Amino acid sequence: MNLSELSIDDFTSPIDIIAHPDDSIHQIKKKIKTVSYRHIPVVSKGVVVGILSDRDFKILQLIPDNQDVRIREIMQDDVYTVFEGSRMEDVAFEMSQRKIGSAVVKKTNGEVEGIFTTTDALNALIEILRGDVNEN
Repeated sequence: MNLSELSIDDFTSPIDIIAHPDDSIHQIKKKIKTVSYRHIPVVSKGVVVGILSDRDFKILQLIPDNQDVRIREIMQDDVYTVFEGSRMEDVAFEMSQRKIGSAVVKKTNGEVEGIFTTTDALNALIEILRGDVNEN
């Protein structure tokens, strides 16, 4: 494999929690207590419409549980999405240019596959530098 053709597939973090724009912050607070995700996609009618980041999670903790706030009010709606099989070089470059910490990775049918984060990119770099990823 040519390293410049390396895809994000082997380094994408799977995700099993997805938020909906109409979810209450109380609902998402319950979900994130049990996981260590730093990014959660927000999906409506099968389309990625936003993302919650670790910064948003910190804001969530400041909002009282009795306050009626919906995810759509705090989510980031400028989401970078890519398809599985995308070249890591392209995805990492775009994330760097936009100064963002993640890309939502979608299957070819549009469903969310996972998240590719800056941590995933660093893990890939470590594997490359250690020789765990071979160039053919």
